[in-house]
Formats: sequence, structure tokens, C-alpha cells
Amino acid sequence: MSRLPSIAGDGRRPRLVLMIALGLAQAGSLGVAAHATRSIFETLHRGIVPAQSLFVALAFAAVFGAALRVFGRAIAEAIGEGFANSLRLRLYAHMAGMDQSSLDQRRRGTLSLRFVGDIQAARGWVGQGVAGGIAAAITLVVTTIVFLYLRPALALPALLPVAISMIFAVLLGLRLGARHGAMRANRARMAASMMERIALAPELDLLGRTPKELQRLSLAGETLSQDAVTRRRRLEAMRAMPMIGTGIGGAVILWVTAKNGLPASDAATALAVLSILSLPLGDLVMTWDRYCAWRIARASCLRLLQSPSLARVAARSGHAVSVAYDGRTADGAALSLSIPAGSLAVLSGPPASGKSRLARILAGQDRPEEGTVSYDGAVFDKGAVSDEGSGSGEGHRAALPSIAYISATPLILKGSLRRALTLGVSPRPDPRQIRKVAKLFGLAPLLDRLGSTKAQLSERGADLSLGEQLGIGLTRAVLMQPDLIVIDHPALERPQLARDLVARLREKTKATLVLVGAKEAVGGADMVVDLGK
Repeated sequence: MSRLPSIAGDGRRPRLVLMIALGLAQAGSLGVAAHATRSIFETLHRGIVPAQSLFVALAFAAVFGAALRVFGRAIAEAIGEGFANSLRLRLYAHMAGMDQSSLDQRRRGTLSLRFVGDIQAARGWVGQGVAGGIAAAITLVVTTIVFLYLRPALALPALLPVAISMIFAVLLGLRLGARHGAMRANRARMAASMMERIALAPELDLLGRTPKELQRLSLAGETLSQDAVTRRRRLEAMRAMPMIGTGIGGAVILWVTAKNGLPASDAATALAVLSILSLPLGDLVMTWDRYCAWRIARASCLRLLQSPSLARVAARSGHAVSVAYDGRTADGAALSLSIPAGSLAVLSGPPASGKSRLARILAGQDRPEEGTVSYDGAVFDKGAVSDEGSGSGEGHRAALPSIAYISATPLILKGSLRRALTLGVSPRPDPRQIRKVAKLFGLAPLLDRLGSTKAQLSERGADLSLGEQLGIGLTRAVLMQPDLIVIDHPALERPQLARDLVARLREKTKATLVLVGAKEAVGGADMVVDLGK
């Protein structure tokens, strides 16, 4: 299992140390302001005009303290963003090493929430929670010490209601985590449900489902709203506690001053210090709220990181590789096959016989639950999983040959056609060579329609036909010159197209070929693996 990134890792330690220094400096400026305020009132009480230096010190402390607070918030934000980015990289690296079938079993909306809600919670906790909490704690301790030093007779009775109010804040905060959990769970369900339905919205509308889907969405939104309001009510009650405590503390200061005949300057100084205390107290309340949000997000991230993952390291050997598989078919029957290097093998069989599953295993997308798959004798199996390893989130590495996998889900990122044709190809070929190979696999009409390989394609090639999607995959495979090509694409079900494309592919590459389809659709196969027997 991969661990979560360290808060102090990836160069964030110096900034955390700087936050401590800023907290001390800010507390010092508050102490100077409190001391200058006391001196000014004492001088006024004696009927003397205070020295100009006292006013300068008070103004400087105010400006310096405010500047430190602004600078500290900016540093805290940088720390939070840095941690969020480290977590984002760790999650992506882990998911990239997972089996494709394992990812397919997870709802897209839930996975996307890891990169939105959980990352936001991580950024808030580390940036404004940890970093801000450090500064708030230092300021609170130093200010309290200054208060007790300057006016102990007023500090002790004034701090009592503040302490009691913070006890109530703690009690209110005990259930704040549950409120975050309920809100996050409902938000995750809504995100997953919407991601699933948005792609099918026109078809659902055709079935007359739109009113029901809107009603369902409305009910989910109401539930989420209730959770959010409940959490906000509790949080605001917590935030009100320091205000109530300092307000009552101020009244106590005035009452003690009047009862004991203390100088008004003492009361003014104590009230000034008390007002300063309300800032770090409020920050600590928000720190707890951000911790509660992060605790829920952290549990979600750890559950994902507990799934098996490894770093696939593909290295082109420059020659076709042999492929061997010892395991079981979808119905549990024992299966052992050996595909010689440079040969053409066809995986055939009825629906649900496990052709696509076996293709994913041979392509390194999945590891077999039982048994092994090997390339030129190098084993790739379920035993290789990531550990609690390095900072990149990668544990064990699996050495694989260079593999081109072409499936019904096109490997096309939003961007130019040239990018789609050369994704993973290094160095990038000459544009004339790209167009030449693309035309060889039936993409001449697409090139004419788009006018240039710089033209933009939509996400996953949604604006392309099945034949064009397959043509892009085959073009990329030829430009890559991999050691193994595995094709599981519905366009190969047309016999004439399949024969033509496979013949061209075998002419342009020496790789071992594994195709999923009817054995009658592919001519010249060196071996046929019939999973229906």
C-alpha cells in the first residue's frame, strides 16, 4: 500500500519552519502593541502627553502584525497547495498502476471526487489548518502570557469565561466530524450518480425518464443541503463561542476594574489584549473544522491506496516477444497457452467466454487472479503489488516489454489528431511519415475532413467512427514499433476489414500480434485459442 505524502515532505519543511517564525514574530508584535497601549493610557492618566515613540510603536506593531498575518496566510496557502499537489500525484500514480478491471469496477464520479473534494480538504487542512493552526497556537500562548504578565489581576478572571467558552466549543466540535462524513457520503453518491447519468441523459430522456431523474436529483440535493446546513450551524455555534467568551471576559474586566477601583488604563490594556485573543481562538476553531473534513477525505484516500498497484515499466526490446499464460478461463477451466514470438494469435469464443479479460491480461492491463503471464520468460503476476514505498507512490516495479493495446475504449486524449497518433511514440516521427502511416490504415478521409493533423479531437475520440478509432490505434502501434500488439476492437468483426488491416499491420511491424475476434474474420493466424471449448 502507498502511504499518504508527508506534510513536511517535498520541500515544505522550510515553509513550516517559517510559519513558526512568523507566528512568533506576530505574537511579538501583539505584545508590543499591548505594552504601548498600556504605557499610553498610564501616561494619559497622569495628565501627561505620551511620548511620540509610543504612538509610533503602536502603529508599527499594528502594521507589522497585519503584514505578518497576510504573509503568513500566503505561505500557508503555498504549503497547502504543495501538499494537495503531492497527494494528487500520489493518487494518480497509484491508480495508474492498478488493474484496468479494478478501475472499471469503481464509479467514475467517486474517483473524480478524490481529485476534487478530497484534494480540497487536504489543501484546507494543511494550508489553513496545520500551518494556520501553528501560527494561531503560538499567538494564543504568547498573548496569554503577556496578558498575565501585564495585568494578572484582570487576566485571571477574564480568561475564565474564555476557557469555559472554549470547552463548549470543543463539545460542539465532537459531532462535527460526523456531519462532514454524512455530507461527504451524500456528495460522493450524487457525483457518481450524475457522472453515470450525464453520459446517458439523451437516451434517458427518450425513455421519458427525465422527470424522474430530476426528482431524484432534487431529493438528493435537498438531503445534501440539509447536511450542509446542519454542519454550518454547528460550525457557526463553535465560532461564536470565542466571541461569547471574550465578550463576557470584557464585561468581567470592567466589573473587576470598577469594584476594585483599578485605573482605567488597566482596563483599556486588558480589553485590547482580550480582543487580540479572539483572533487565534477563531482560527483554532476553523482548524478543527478543516481537520474533520480532512479526516473523512484521508480515510477515502487510504482505502483507494490500499488497492493493489504497481509501476509498469515498459522497455522496448527491439524484437517480438513470446507470450505465455498459465491460469484459468472465465468459467474456471484451466488454460495454458504459449504464443511464439512474431506470431499471430487469435482469441476466439462465444460471448462471456473471457476473451477480453484474457486480452487485458496479455496486454499487461490486468494481472491474473490465479496463475501467471510471462514475456520471454519474465513473469508478470498478482504477486507484484506496491508497498509503502517511495515518495512517488510507487512500490514494486513490473518490467514489461513495449506493448500496444488497442481496445474498444480509444486511447485518445482531448487534443490534436497528431497527438492521438503519436501518444507514447518517442521521438515523434516526421509529419509526412505520420500521414503516410495514417492513410495506410484508412484515415485518409479523416485527414481530408479535418484538413490537418493539428485539428482538435474530442475526449476519447467521441466524434470519430469505430473504424477511425481503430485506425488511430493501428497507426500509433506502427509508429511505436512495440514488441507486442494486442487488439480487442469491435471493428475487427468485419472479415474483409480485419484481413486487410491485419495484413498491413504484419507488413509494417514484426511484433507478436494477439487479436480478439472470430477465427474466420482473421486470415493467416498462426494459432487460434478457442475459449469456448
